[in-house]
Amino acid sequence: WMCDRGKIAFACTDRVFNREWSDENPEQRANQYAAELLLPRNMFSARAKNREIIFATVRDLAEVFKTSLTATAIRLVEFGSHPAMLVASDRGKRRWFRRGPDVPETLWPSEAPGPRTVAWELLTGRSSAQGPVDVCADAWFSHRDAHRYAVCEDSIFVTDEMVLTLLWWKEGQQLIDLSEEDEDEEE
Repeated sequence: WMCDRGKIAFACTDRVFNREWSDENPEQRANQYAAELLLPRNMFSARAKNREIIFATVRDLAEVFKTSLTATAIRLVEFGSHPAMLVASDRGKRRWFRRGPDVPETLWPSEAPGPRTVAWELLTGRSSAQGPVDVCADAWFSHRDAHRYAVCEDSIFVTDEMVLTLLWWKEGQQLIDLSEEDEDEEE
């Protein structure tokens, strides 16, 4: 409201659809404003420093800041001390994801959680067990070398049909290798 007061918020135009996921989107700006207000970067970063990127950490921080698990998980991915990604899936399909600043933009999670993931087990009713567990990175990423790496997965239901997954690289070698590959391709 502070940023877009007096402007038409919702209109069905090509421009609105094209900017839906951009920084120009009023909803994205409102979410960012709310995050800064409720989870101030300096206060949040200090409390998240050197903590594992798992839902136990998210729950602790959500209790401190009195915020939702989803908003707190996004903030932990953005300002935690380790490379991480948050993925939201329902009915076996990825709905959205947020990567942390240390995760290369070339690394995208699969369109659906793989059968060797906790998220897949939860969504298919095969298990109610939750993480955190180490899984092979190729269960989440289709990169040709993903099978050489592991990622820590922690998945939980946030609604009856939606699972949130935190992916955390304890060992950053995969991300270093990806960054080096990207640099080699640019040259």
